[in-house]
Amino acid sequence: MNYVAAFRTYTWDDDIRELARRFFAACPSARQVVLADETRGPLGITEYELISHTEDTSAIGLIVEPPGSSLWYNVDYGPYILRDRLPGYAYYLTSESDLAVNADLEPMVRTAMDRGIDIVTHQVMPSAPPWHWHDNAAACFDNPWRSILFFMLMSDRAVDTLAATRRDMGAAFRRGELAQWPFCEPFVPSVGMRAGLSFAEISEFVDTKHLNYRPRIALDDPKANKPGALAHSVLGRRPFIRSVIAENEPRDFFFPGSDVHEALIRYPVEEYEDQLHAAFAARSDHAAMNRLRPRPAPERSPDMPDFDLALCKPSLVSSTSAWSRTDDPVREAAGANGAQLLDDHGFHTNREREPWWLVDLLEDCEVHAVTIINRAGQTARFVNFYVESSADSHQWRIEHVKIDAHDVSADPASPHRVDFAEPFRARFVRIRLMGSGILHLRRVQVFGAKAPPDEEI
Repeated sequence: MNYVAAFRTYTWDDDIRELARRFFAACPSARQVVLADETRGPLGITEYELISHTEDTSAIGLIVEPPGSSLWYNVDYGPYILRDRLPGYAYYLTSESDLAVNADLEPMVRTAMDRGIDIVTHQVMPSAPPWHWHDNAAACFDNPWRSILFFMLMSDRAVDTLAATRRDMGAAFRRGELAQWPFCEPFVPSVGMRAGLSFAEISEFVDTKHLNYRPRIALDDPKANKPGALAHSVLGRRPFIRSVIAENEPRDFFFPGSDVHEALIRYPVEEYEDQLHAAFAARSDHAAMNRLRPRPAPERSPDMPDFDLALCKPSLVSSTSAWSRTDDPVREAAGANGAQLLDDHGFHTNREREPWWLVDLLEDCEVHAVTIINRAGQTARFVNFYVESSADSHQWRIEHVKIDAHDVSADPASPHRVDFAEPFRARFVRIRLMGSGILHLRRVQVFGAKAPPDEEI
């Protein structure tokens, strides 16, 4: 049959190679090419005929908009590039590099040729809210339509019609006559319907149950290997794990039945623990960090070095303010005991009566010292304070009171240190400002060890 089958990609590895193999196996009579975006350099593809291109499509009259993501934004540019490089074919079939093809595609192409279908793609329908791209569609077209373009078959007539419209609209956009540049998924069906092109759904020919924008699907998942079906977005094991953690709420990992839990739990924990822990750290989610990777206090010993019991433990601040990094009092408090020493201040309360910062050590500990690094720019705001302990965060006991006029150090090399001649037992430790004011400390450390059984104290 007289058609081109193009596998579109901007990267190349064993997993992408497998998806390309499946695609080409499904269309044996086509001219098979890899349409490779090599904007960032050669991909080293040698197994197939290569149609290399970059984001610069100006040579064929297509504007680069938006710069840096034009080929993602204008997925329909792919067939236009193919038509320019490989003229004379009746149809152009394109499939994205995260789409798994597990069906024979030749019957679809043959039917399109026999019936004169111009475009076969997915979920073509009138555009309406709350579709993400509806505002763009409505701004660009009087009668806006929508579609999903992971996979599409276009006739030569369709490619020529759409490419000519893109060029005309590009000229108008450069003249400032268009408020927005149309995204590909409303552009193709809106222009196609206006031009009288004929459409068919992929679902007429193959199973599209798992042909969706999300969720991600692992290449080894049965959904990505179902005979007679297409699936999207399919990724190899490592990028799948990375995407699941990056694109979801990582804390959902702790909830059986959640997408994150079900996606990750079938792999060895060593494959995702570091990435998950880093995601929690980026969110200052100390509770999740400790749940995933506990950091228990050491047993007491005479010669043990200082061990910071508070490091990356859950903490809380009495209020947040306009100068806080976040309005979440848990994440704000984490700035004083996280993995990094932040610039200027770790947290910033509002002005209030006796503002405080506390840390949950997650177990009963024996505390022998507390160190504090004050905020450098406003040291006078933190002079007199209490150090308090609690077993339950409700009943508090004062362990230390500072009532002198001496400054509290803002020097990380020599922080203010309170040593306790008699170590105290606590699960929670709180720093409370004396009187009314603003509390903003850069770092708080709590040194000690695991508390011995009650009878040994």
